[in-house]
Amino acid sequence: MSEAGWGELIAPDTVRFERWLPGPQERVWSWLVEADKRALWLAGGDLPALPGEDFTLHFDHQALSPVQQAAPEQYRHYARGIQTRHRLLEYDPPHRLCISWDEGEAGYSEVTFALTTHADQVRLELTHRKLAPGDRVNVAGGWHAHLRILVARLRGEQPPAFWAAFDGIEAAYAERMVD
Repeated sequence: MSEAGWGELIAPDTVRFERWLPGPQERVWSWLVEADKRALWLAGGDLPALPGEDFTLHFDHQALSPVQQAAPEQYRHYARGIQTRHRLLEYDPPHRLCISWDEGEAGYSEVTFALTTHADQVRLELTHRKLAPGDRVNVAGGWHAHLRILVARLRGEQPPAFWAAFDGIEAAYAERMVD
């Protein structure tokens, strides 16, 4: 795996990813905010009309690729999909989207997607803040796999099965994110 794809721990509670995607920026933006497109790489669910409003994301990891693979034993509870609650924090099309992320008992963290155009490429910077120390590795691994699928989708390639993209990533991040 190339080093360019790794998320970076930029603070004890913050991981950041950078991806270069084929433009234009409005096209990439649509994959972040349109429920049907987002469902092909992350999770479906309509965004609310205004910041401050809550919404639900519907995760179905099996639907992210035509290639099928069973979830590892520790993630079998995701096999039928899951729903999570979020809040729209910032919406500045087609530049910046920020949402809360339900971390269960740990409370809420925040995910920011920022887009900028450079020539014919779009730089996506994904920053996940307010992570509990015990969640950093799993969150980094999850984003790594979801972003791999997004990149494939935007390039017109067949994405790997989510669990194939996720395989071994958590262990790699556990080694990389040693305190």
